[in-house]
Amino acid sequence: MDRLGRYGAVAAKARCLWGLRLRAEDYRRMAAARTLPELAGLLRAHPRWGRALEGVDFSDIHRYALEELLRRYHLEEHLRLYPYLNRDDRRFLDAPVLETELSQIMRYLQLARAGRAAEYSYTPSPHLARRSRVNYAALSEATTYDGLIGAVSETGYAAVLRRLKPRAASGGDPGSADAGFPPFTLVEAALFSHHFHALLSLIRARKDPVLRKWLLENVGLEADLQNLAVILRVKRYYPGMEGQYFGYLLPVRRYLTPETLRRLCAAESADAAAAILRETRYRPYFQDRDVQPERLMARIRYEHSLRGIREPSPSVVTPLSLLYLTQIELSNIVHLIECVRYDISPEEALTYVEGI
Repeated sequence: MDRLGRYGAVAAKARCLWGLRLRAEDYRRMAAARTLPELAGLLRAHPRWGRALEGVDFSDIHRYALEELLRRYHLEEHLRLYPYLNRDDRRFLDAPVLETELSQIMRYLQLARAGRAAEYSYTPSPHLARRSRVNYAALSEATTYDGLIGAVSETGYAAVLRRLKPRAASGGDPGSADAGFPPFTLVEAALFSHHFHALLSLIRARKDPVLRKWLLENVGLEADLQNLAVILRVKRYYPGMEGQYFGYLLPVRRYLTPETLRRLCAAESADAAAAILRETRYRPYFQDRDVQPERLMARIRYEHSLRGIREPSPSVVTPLSLLYLTQIELSNIVHLIECVRYDISPEEALTYVEGI
């Protein structure tokens, strides 16, 4: 199959899957569910997400188990698109593998910093195990920062983690509050920085100028969102510690100029930073005073990816856009699961859903 035919097929497959997305009425029914089995039953009746729950007895299912089933299905579904892509483009679609690696490292760190590293456990699916270079068995057994580094030694993250290793990490008390681990936000920013630099190297090697331009714009947008998330989180939760974190802001950008980033870093508070952002291309997203970084990122990414899935020229853009859109859809489901758990009203629950 030639390239155009192959990519026409993957674009058609991606758009078909997007056509099976959750609709506003699906979300309304899920938001009205009062128990987890009731919500899971609604999902099992859905033509796409129901495949994740085939044969599952969820009469007494825990929310973490339900979320893991959905995440695994999303990853498996995504990896089925690999045969349609050439080798270079498959590396772009490794995003869910890399994001799983990052999320598991972050989850491990959250537990480890609380002195609860022994509680961490993760078993990857066969597809993920083949694509990932993280040793999840070793990570599940790790109790120290050195153990974490050893579990990811075959990845590029290892060098980043070594640079962040606190002086007391090798002899810290495993039961202490942070157990010798560096601050969570610092690690997150540094690992994302590494990921973006590696991605940029792949993009700049592409010969197709139109595709390279779209990919660079997409990465620029992702970098903007990541930088905004770091700045707003630090301003809101770690005031006075900007100097420690802002050195890890990504040097990639789309709409945030160096001068705007400088002003954002110098802002006195998260509200002051939001006021500055109302002067930029992101102003429509900062009309509300209380802007949560995660919800902001989902909203912008959704609108951008929606344009990508409708791109008329078949390329890796279409499946990549499907990836982002499905991740947002999965995040919507997880938010609704949380709302059921905490007995949030259907009206309030729907405010956490993007794309309706």
